[in-house]
Amino acid sequence: MFRKLILLIALLSCFALTACDDAAAMSYAPSAYGENGHCYYAYDPAEVIALQQAGLCPRTWTPMIMPVTWHAMYYMYYDSPSYYDHYIPVSRRTYYRTTVVRQFETTHRTEITRYSTSGKWKGSDGKAYSGRTVTTKVKSKQAGFTSGSARTTTTKSQSWTTTQSRTTTQSRTVSRTTSGFRSGGARGR
Repeated sequence: MFRKLILLIALLSCFALTACDDAAAMSYAPSAYGENGHCYYAYDPAEVIALQQAGLCPRTWTPMIMPVTWHAMYYMYYDSPSYYDHYIPVSRRTYYRTTVVRQFETTHRTEITRYSTSGKWKGSDGKAYSGRTVTTKVKSKQAGFTSGSARTTTTKSQSWTTTQSRTTTQSRTVSRTTSGFRSGGARGR
């Protein structure tokens, strides 16, 4: 009887911790993935197909490599597993994470600093947020990113991003299990 009671308490504790963790999680995604009839991609035009299939860009929009200011504005998102694990083709993810992101971060450090607080974001609560709010909350680990549209309260994945220095960023995916990803920054092919 005592063992059953302990097992029941352990199960209830797990459920309570899981429910609290999910309820407190806030995540963000860019409010748009392009503009003026162009769906932006960071590295590979195939990203646009994935974005269109996810309903994030109209199918009539044409692929266009994102402008540097756009990439800098949403850099933390494009450097997170919430983006590259969903929209970068599998065969190119390693190169994207290890080379493209690192080169962008190194080459465009000034632009990232200047524009990262300018973006327009949607929270998992459906509300609009400024780049300054998102940057502050993500850097302080109070929030993460979500892949896909943040217009609904359901999220496909979340990642917390912490900037450890100006040139080194580490992301870790937060879910029932935790794993680490190392990424840097650049736009190169």
